Amino acid sequence: MLFCVLAAAFYFALKPAMENQAAEHCAAEAFRVAEEVEYYEDRGVDMEDSFKSFESPFFSVYGLDHRIIERNHMLTWLDELPVLAGASRIVRVDGTDWMVYDTEAREENQTVAYVRVSTKLDAIPEATGETLVLFAILLPFGCALALFVGFSIARRALRPVAEMTKAASAIAKGDLSRRVVAPETHDEIGNLASTFNEMITSMQNAIERERQFSSDASHELRTPLAVILASAEAALADDATDAERQQALEDIMHDGGRMQMTLTQLLMLARGAEQAKAMEFSDIDLGEFVEDIAEACQAEADSREISLHIDSGTGVIVQADLLLLTRAALNLVTNAIKYGRPGGNVWVASKAAADKAVLSVRDDGIGIAPEHLPHVFERFYQVDPARSEEGSGLGLAFVKYIAELHNGSVSVQSVLGGGTEFLLSLPLSQAPQQR
Repeated sequence: MLFCVLAAAFYFALKPAMENQAAEHCAAEAFRVAEEVEYYEDRGVDMEDSFKSFESPFFSVYGLDHRIIERNHMLTWLDELPVLAGASRIVRVDGTDWMVYDTEAREENQTVAYVRVSTKLDAIPEATGETLVLFAILLPFGCALALFVGFSIARRALRPVAEMTKAASAIAKGDLSRRVVAPETHDEIGNLASTFNEMITSMQNAIERERQFSSDASHELRTPLAVILASAEAALADDATDAERQQALEDIMHDGGRMQMTLTQLLMLARGAEQAKAMEFSDIDLGEFVEDIAEACQAEADSREISLHIDSGTGVIVQADLLLLTRAALNLVTNAIKYGRPGGNVWVASKAAADKAVLSVRDDGIGIAPEHLPHVFERFYQVDPARSEEGSGLGLAFVKYIAELHNGSVSVQSVLGGGTEFLLSLPLSQAPQQR
C-alpha cells in the first residue's frame, strides 16, 4: 500500500518537475541569447553573424516594434504570441505542448529588443508513460518485498512473545528454570520480557523456599517427634512408675518446646519478602538495647558461672524491628554462654563504626576451627555434631537472615581454644550523641 502511494506521488510530481526544469532551461538560453544582441545607433539592433547558427531551443529576437530581427525556426505561431517579458508559459499547438519564455535584451539600462525561447515538451509524456510502465512492472516485486520485510520485522518483534509462550508452557509443566531472552531494545516488548523473567524468578524463589521449608522441617522435626512419641509410649506403659511418667512428661515438654522454636524460625526463614513487608521499624538505642539483652540472659549465665560484661556505646541509634533484633541478639548471647568456658566471661558491646552500628558478642570459650568458620551461618550446620541436642542448627542462620532484612551483615572471628566474637552490623540511623 505504501509503495502504491509513493509511486502515485512520484508519478504526479514528475510532470511539474520536468516542466519547471524546461522553464529554467528556456530562461537560461533566453538570457544567453539576449547577451549576444548588439545595438547600433546607425542600424539599430543586430546580432553577430556567428550566432545565426546558434544551436539551442527555438529562439526569436524582436525589436521594440515586434519586428523579427533574428530566429532559428519557421514556427509562425511562435512569433504571433504576445510578449510577456520575464514569464514562462506552456502553449499547446497541434496536440503538442511547448514551453515559451520571453525576456528583454538591454543595452545601457535600456530595453532594445525582446528575446523568446521555446522548446518542445514531448519528452514529458514519454517520461511519464515510461514511469507508469516501470511502476506497473515493479509493483508486484515491491509488494512482495514489502510483505517479506514486514513479515520479518513482525516475526523479529514478536519473537519474545513466542518465547514467553513457550516458557509459560514449560512452566505449566513444572520447569521453572526457563527464561525469556529479552531483546536489547528497551521497548514495550523488551520491558514485557524483563517483567516476565522477574515474575518467574519470584515464583521460583517462592517455590524453592517452600521446598526448603518442607525439607528442613522434616529433617529437623523427625528426631524430637520420635522422642515425644517414645516418651508418651513410655508414660502410658502399665508398669511405668510415677517417676518415669514424670521424666517422660519433662522430655515431651523439652522436645515440644524445641519443635516450637524450630518451627518458628523455619517459618520466618521461609517467609522471605513477606517477612520484610511485615517488619515494624523504630528507633532503637543500641546501648540501652544491649543492657536489656544482658539482663535477659543473666540467669543463664549465672547457671554456668559465666560473667557478663557490658560495654554500651552512647547514643548509637538504629532503625530496626525490635522483635527481630531481640531474637538475633539473644541467639548470639545465648550461643556465647552455651559454648563459653564454665566460669569464663562473655562480653556484649555496642559501638558506632563509620556509618554502621555494631553489636559485638565475644566469649573466651572453646572457639571454632578455621575449616568450620565459612559454614557456621548455614542452616543445620553443626560445628560439633556430638552436641547437636543443644540446638537446632538454625540460630546463626536466623541471625544472618535478620541482619540481611535490615540491610546489615553478621561476621565471625574465632581462634580455636581462644574464644569467638560475632559482629552484627546495621546501618546507623543517627550519629552518636554525647550524654
